[in-house]
Amino acid sequence: MFVEKVKLESVYCYSEYSGNSTYQVKARADEKFVVDINHKTCGCNKWQLIGIPCVHGMTAILSTNHNPMDFIHLRYKKESFLRAYTPVIYGINGTKMWTKSNEASIQCPEFRKQRGRPKKMRTLQSDEVRIGNTTKLRRNYVVVRCRKCGKEGHNRVTCERRGGGTDSVRGSVADKGWSESVGGSQADEGSQLIRGSQSVLGLQAELQDGRPKGGKRKKTKK
Repeated sequence: MFVEKVKLESVYCYSEYSGNSTYQVKARADEKFVVDINHKTCGCNKWQLIGIPCVHGMTAILSTNHNPMDFIHLRYKKESFLRAYTPVIYGINGTKMWTKSNEASIQCPEFRKQRGRPKKMRTLQSDEVRIGNTTKLRRNYVVVRCRKCGKEGHNRVTCERRGGGTDSVRGSVADKGWSESVGGSQADEGSQLIRGSQSVLGLQAELQDGRPKGGKRKKTKK
């Protein structure tokens, strides 16, 4: 199960052969790692720690058409499990037969309530789907298929049959948005000038007539 998951994640990596069974694997965010499939090592040190090929090591292994199960450490093999239990396994007596100690018994640690509202549901991994929710799909390993041509890797909006591929569509959308933004800015400036001129004319009329904006004439004391 774990090996199959690593295989799916290795799709996003690219390997280049360097010589002497070493590969340079390029991952996301322009990260590069040196992998040696003979010595079973990787620059991220994950392969050396767990004994199972990491994503970068799996990318190099699959590029050579080797079986990934041949590069797993012996402790995960069935032969190692059987060899560990080959000798005699001696049984032990029950807890009532154990020798009692005069030391204080070990108690459970004191419970401390954490700050904030407690979580009701655990955090799912990237490849998990919540049971009972059929309206959302997992983001990883989802293949996008076009409804126009039936090919993978794009949708019907960016399909080449609609006029030139992704670059032309994005360019036309960008030009349209730029023209609309320019036209909108010019219209906003014109409306602001008109409102400003109207307010100036209204103030001039009020000063000449001696009336405030409410429409009532001010009373002057004699």
